[in-house]
Amino acid sequence: VPKYQNQPFVEEELIINAARRQDKAIFVLCRTVGEGFDCHAVRGEWYLTEAEEHTISLLAKHFKHLIVVFNGGNIIDMGWIKKYGVGTVLCVWQGGQEGGAGTVDALMGDVTPGGRLSDTIANIEDYPVNEHFGNEVKNFHTEDIFVGYRYFETFAPDKVLYPFGYGLSYTEFTTQVISAQKNGDTVTLSVSVRNIGKYNGREVVQVYSSAPCGKLGKPARELVTFKKTKALTPGEEQTLDFTVDIKSLASYDDSGDSGYPYAYVLEAGSYSIYVGENVRAAKVALTFEIDKTRLVRQCMQALAPTEGFSRMTAKGGALSFEDAPVAKYDINERIAASLPKEIELTPDRGIMLKDVKEGKNTLDEFIAQFSPTELMYIVRGEGMSSPKAPIPGTASCFGGVTKVWNTKGVPVMTTCDGPSGIRMESMAKATCIPVGTLLACTWDPDALNGLFDSFADELISYNVDIVLAPGMNIHRSPLCGRNFEYFSEDPVLTGAFATKIAERFTNKGIYCTLKHFAVNSQELCRKDENEVLSERALREIYLRGFEIAVKSGYARAIMTSYNRINGYAAGACYDLTTTILRGEWGYEHFVMTDWWPRLPSIAGDEWNTKYLTKMVKAQNDVFMVQADALAGRDDLQESFESGYLTLGELQRSAKNLVKFSMETLAFRQDRKIDTDNLENCDKLIYEHSLSNEPLMPYELPEPRYGNKPRQRVAPTLPDEGYYCAELVYNTDGDALEQRNIKIYINTSEPLSLTVSGTEGKDESRRFKMYLDQNPTMYFEGEGLIAFRIYKLN
Repeated sequence: VPKYQNQPFVEEELIINAARRQDKAIFVLCRTVGEGFDCHAVRGEWYLTEAEEHTISLLAKHFKHLIVVFNGGNIIDMGWIKKYGVGTVLCVWQGGQEGGAGTVDALMGDVTPGGRLSDTIANIEDYPVNEHFGNEVKNFHTEDIFVGYRYFETFAPDKVLYPFGYGLSYTEFTTQVISAQKNGDTVTLSVSVRNIGKYNGREVVQVYSSAPCGKLGKPARELVTFKKTKALTPGEEQTLDFTVDIKSLASYDDSGDSGYPYAYVLEAGSYSIYVGENVRAAKVALTFEIDKTRLVRQCMQALAPTEGFSRMTAKGGALSFEDAPVAKYDINERIAASLPKEIELTPDRGIMLKDVKEGKNTLDEFIAQFSPTELMYIVRGEGMSSPKAPIPGTASCFGGVTKVWNTKGVPVMTTCDGPSGIRMESMAKATCIPVGTLLACTWDPDALNGLFDSFADELISYNVDIVLAPGMNIHRSPLCGRNFEYFSEDPVLTGAFATKIAERFTNKGIYCTLKHFAVNSQELCRKDENEVLSERALREIYLRGFEIAVKSGYARAIMTSYNRINGYAAGACYDLTTTILRGEWGYEHFVMTDWWPRLPSIAGDEWNTKYLTKMVKAQNDVFMVQADALAGRDDLQESFESGYLTLGELQRSAKNLVKFSMETLAFRQDRKIDTDNLENCDKLIYEHSLSNEPLMPYELPEPRYGNKPRQRVAPTLPDEGYYCAELVYNTDGDALEQRNIKIYINTSEPLSLTVSGTEGKDESRRFKMYLDQNPTMYFEGEGLIAFRIYKLN
């Protein structure tokens, strides 16, 4: 993927001639980064290319007013704005299919821009994470809780080019605090906003807090809450009311220095509440005292670093460093002490899942009917592009993907990408929506209502139960390639938008997946690299947004990240998915892995996609994905037979999954899979070698699929009806590699199969197909070996 658009070195004479005819110029500046690759501090990525800088400098020199439209997902260097005196920069981010129309509306003045930055913009060398970002093995979070504006407003305010929450408008506003009162643990604010300009517009009111540095050290300011006015006409005024829970200002003490180790505390001292249009412009609205350090919430040490490192602190009011506290407990002892009680196994009592839904039987009674081996089936997701899905091209199927679970009423649940709208491998049409950063820059979660209601309706129309979104990791570094998918450098802003998205989906009976849980801070070596950070930074920064969304009650599904956190794979981390998520936050729903994560063996000396035992023990409920849930290409059976993995742990994950399944569209549809045993079909009717067949050009009637060479087969079959089809392939590469194969039958919508690398070995996939007596079939994809048709038993 090109990271920037090639620009010509424009001749100055051309610009001079253009400037004689117009006084305004628009220059479009584009950047692309994404999953699997980060931005770098080089020209064409963070910095302008020579051609871009050359053109911008000439445009600024000769035109009265230069407007640069920045179309990208991540922030980049903005030092050229002041250097060349650029009049206007419009950050349009990546606006989805309507982004172009919205940009024109703003440029023409049909709407007044009202967005605000969800990140701090500074020179790249001034971000505190630079020395500890981009390592392929291990990245130390030496900046600790001082991420983004928390660092700049505390230690380096003069290094900021554009502060967090900053934005311009065509109109102007005055903001006045009418009242600010503290009553017990609650602060209430009434803020009046008046449009004093000449154009309609909306204003964002941001509320920040400051706390005493005390024994723990605190940032100068932290976002507490925010609201956006309605569209105000010139002279119109609106009053916004805010409520702040003082307990939300607490700090996590991972050292015990406050006297309350492993707890959220409010240290004694002076607290202030600020109100304004951005973090820098906010003014004091109220100051109050806490006479004695208060315990707000007691926790237990969890997911603390296992190795020492130095972290930044503001103790004493100045920047200094201290040793980050390390773990003082044995995680294996913690797991062993909290093993779930086993449900006594029973014979099949004929209990169906609908009986549980209707209250006729308990969930435990339902689960008791399944053997340990059958319990292993349900923790294995299948895909990608499983034929068991109700539509081709989905990301996975899970739940009732095996006969034993499906015939008991557990439905086949399906997922699809993604954060910018539905993405199917079958190229099904879908709406492309704005990226996460753009959504956050509205500072208006309610603006998402209609957008995500429509998104949910689209999922329903495709019979998809879960969308793999929203991404909600923290913008630790502006160079992270996936920042466009995430919301902000601030966890409160992140949590507000994730909550809104979860609310809109859940209210429709469709679900989103909060991801990537947690600390996915870079794309380089994301499946192996280790993020080393303090427990305080983990809780206050990287988990806070997830906590807000989970405690809203709307979250039903969570996806763990690839990376390691303090040495533990996020997909197999007990403290992450049990101690904190379920134990402290009260989450009662299910958790899935990201696709093909590398997880640790029991001994921890190997990392591979086959090690599912520690995933289940951590109460991460589904491994995404395997080709066949029955095949069991993992260590579950061996671990169970050795006694390391218990029946209760398998039953616990099954309960989480089955409980969730009763809330899904799939359950409402009573979605079934075909129960024919394809593996035992042995009467071969047709076989065709695909490897020796020359590629034949074939043009589909609908040009949206393009003109791609495909391999053609035309079998003659005994009858029209269902058959067992088998595709043999050899894709080179490891199990993490994804290859897509499409099968067109008589130019219909394609059946899409995503297969993994086979490391040079032939593998096959069987599926049921409805065929007429003389079908014409076209195969698209690499590594195809043969196609066979069997008679169904």
